[in-house]
Amino acid sequence: MINDNYLIEKIDSFFDDHLYDKIISTYESTYAIINSNHTNDFYYKLMVSHFRVKKFRKVVEISKIINESYLNNSYLLCEIVGESNYQFNQLQESFKYFEKAILLNPNLKSARHRYIVLKFRNGLNLTKKDLDKGLTIALKNKKEIFLRDLSYLYYTLRYFEKANYCLEKIVEFGYKLNYIDQLTFSLRGSGGNTKNIESFSNKEEKDELFQFKHILKRNKKIVVTMSPNNKYMFQSYKFDEKFDLLHVLDKTASYYIFLYKDLSKLISEMVEKYEYEEVVLIGSSKGGTGCLLVYTELKSFLSIPINCITFSPQIHIYPFNENLNIPSYQRFISSCEINPIANHILSNTPKISDIKKRPLDKVKIIYGSGFKMDKIEAQHIVSNQDIDLIELDYNGHTTSIPYTIPAGKTYSDLKKAYANLKSLQDEDFQALGGGETIDIIDQIWKLYNDPEISLNNIL
Repeated sequence: MINDNYLIEKIDSFFDDHLYDKIISTYESTYAIINSNHTNDFYYKLMVSHFRVKKFRKVVEISKIINESYLNNSYLLCEIVGESNYQFNQLQESFKYFEKAILLNPNLKSARHRYIVLKFRNGLNLTKKDLDKGLTIALKNKKEIFLRDLSYLYYTLRYFEKANYCLEKIVEFGYKLNYIDQLTFSLRGSGGNTKNIESFSNKEEKDELFQFKHILKRNKKIVVTMSPNNKYMFQSYKFDEKFDLLHVLDKTASYYIFLYKDLSKLISEMVEKYEYEEVVLIGSSKGGTGCLLVYTELKSFLSIPINCITFSPQIHIYPFNENLNIPSYQRFISSCEINPIANHILSNTPKISDIKKRPLDKVKIIYGSGFKMDKIEAQHIVSNQDIDLIELDYNGHTTSIPYTIPAGKTYSDLKKAYANLKSLQDEDFQALGGGETIDIIDQIWKLYNDPEISLNNIL
């Protein structure tokens, strides 16, 4: 047992005050790795603390050290171990612990819902009775996510009216349908009443796949920017005047998977209408994934050169990629796994790692050598000689930053610009280290002062 009474007292005090970050930093300053000689109560506090700050791997690590009987008799620990395994698509382990959690406490709402979803994802016998029990919980608590998952599962089991009912309740409770919901709401679930489905569809007007803004200057080149979020990317960047611009947002939050064909068609039509002689595709992160998908489609029916430039894109999207520690990715894949329509689309999407470049085109992937996730993604295409991999001495995900900083900025300007990003309310941005951009300011400054590091220079 641990003899450091001072450490125990500090952690007990922090735990009572819900200071989970301090518990972790205090422990890590004492032990380089998780020690195997603590009490079960001490492990309990460590597990809860790591879970609260979303360090799920540590939760799983500690679950393999703590006394098994103690763990299996705590519904809270079983639930957080189940959820932590779920974050990494460890579906069998996750199901095992959620099942234990609801046996210990049948009133657990989130654990019950995960149990239902995982029963299906693990290929077990999911019944309408299971779904109906989950629906009762979802309706009582007006849970949007629960209703959405249940709609997809009812649809999969061919209870189409129930699937529609769940989606109608999402709208009734004041939430908005997403694109997969709109694909799922079916005529088969309307009892053959076309007026019913038309009325519902008109009440909640269906979203377009994407939003765009075309800046027309009658130039011969068009630059297409693809955003990873709900704001146009590179909108404030001062592009060379010789370019027309097309800024694009993915309204489906699908890594452009649901829209790359339609977007490619739009670009092709613009090329024909305005007689463009070259297309440049630019995107970062999810937008970079979108660029690569659009390139696979566009090159098959455009004869002009295409220059595809991507910053830290996600390469391997499906099946589940444990390397992509991005909250929205995990939700997206989970939805697609339980929705047959979305799953079919995803399964038939081209593999980015297999992209073949035409001789007249350029395809670049720019990533940081010190950002583990992006480096692993780049390794998916190391053997693909058609793609130009550019590795920067950079520890961040947003590799577009040094390429797009306006001329004439000082070191102090950069420190000021990136000082307060931790307060930005964007879970993907924070999960990808965006809040710590200030910590790599020296790397940004060094790259910024390299005359070759400029977006206009590589267009």
